[in-house]
Amino acid sequence: MGEPPAGTGREGPGDGAAGVRAPKDATIKDTISNEINNMEKRGTTPDDAWKAATESIDKAIG
Repeated sequence: MGEPPAGTGREGPGDGAAGVRAPKDATIKDTISNEINNMEKRGTTPDDAWKAATESIDKAIG
């Protein structure tokens, strides 16, 4: 079968642009993870969790 063509979004770690990491990747990942936890533990609705996550990310990355 071979590897998927580059740019399909199915590349593995380190393949093409999908393997590039930006300085704030960890901040974004942690913020989204925290909001998923809030959804599960506190009963936050998915819409409210996503809104809080995007607001927190905007503040963190300026």
